[in-house]
Amino acid sequence: MKTHSLALALGGALAAAAAAMPAQAQVIVGVHASTAGFGPDAQLKLNDNLTVRGAGDWLNFSYGRTYDNVHYDGRLKLATAGAFLDYHPWASAFLVSAGAYFGDRRVDISARPSGTVTLGGQTFTAAQAGRLDGKIKMASAAPFAGFGFDNSTDPDHMGLGFKALLGVAFGGKPSVSLASTGGSLSGTPALQSALAQEQANIANKGGVLQYYPVASLGLTYRF
Repeated sequence: MKTHSLALALGGALAAAAAAMPAQAQVIVGVHASTAGFGPDAQLKLNDNLTVRGAGDWLNFSYGRTYDNVHYDGRLKLATAGAFLDYHPWASAFLVSAGAYFGDRRVDISARPSGTVTLGGQTFTAAQAGRLDGKIKMASAAPFAGFGFDNSTDPDHMGLGFKALLGVAFGGKPSVSLASTGGSLSGTPALQSALAQEQANIANKGGVLQYYPVASLGLTYRF
């Protein structure tokens, strides 16, 4: 099943669960900081074992990364909404979670080569290659699986609580676009061919973006 179809199916299942929530369902709100971003979340405790959770995440983070022998300045940009079903197998704080993230998930990259550079297995001078700009786009829908701890769902707990999660968002191989400007060979078939191969090389090396690790800490309040 394709990633997008699976994520839509998960989202539909969560919506159905929320629509069928019992009258005694309890509301839990919170905030979190994670590798997927910072934002609010809200939960509906359906019973001692099941909780439906929704979250918003925003992240804008700069970092550097070298592909082949070219150093790129990157900016990771995430703006997503998430829908999850948390299962507490022993009606305790421990949980296993499944769901999906939906939204904009990308990395903007740029490089100003110096000396000689290798692009797609071919060597160019900095003057020939010019400035390199591109985007690494992750899937807009990424299923998630993980486990964690949330004491706000304990049967006797009320008020302020603590939550921690570890998991992975499965986004598939990212798509990459890369362009050259200002170089003596910018726009020529030779450099365009090399850039096309370089795009494929970058996509193949994007393992952490295909299987994006999610670690989250948060505070909750149960009414």
